[in-house]
Amino acid sequence: MTQKIVITTLLFLTTFQTFAQTDKAATLIDEGVALYDQGKYAEAIEKYKESYKLDSNSIVLFSEMAMTYCALKDFANTESICQRAINKFSDNEGLENIYCQRFSENIILVFVTMGD
Repeated sequence: MTQKIVITTLLFLTTFQTFAQTDKAATLIDEGVALYDQGKYAEAIEKYKESYKLDSNSIVLFSEMAMTYCALKDFANTESICQRAINKFSDNEGLENIYCQRFSENIILVFVTMGD
């Protein structure tokens, strides 16, 4: 009986910690977006990197990172983030299409369509 209580308590604490990390990751994305809106792109990237360490399963995170790298004219990282998103989320039910095409050294088209 005591062992079941300990295991149940550990599972609860682990679940709670996971949700707390996800909330913190989402907060960091929001902070990054606010920095992006202020034109503080390098600082925004740092927030996104912190968020990634907590939760690397957010397509919003990948989208914001790609857009921010593009604003920095860091097209190599823009393309890399897009390719990682394509590989990671290709079977995402809500995601119908991610398209990343390099036209030249400095021009990348990123096109994302979401399902209903």
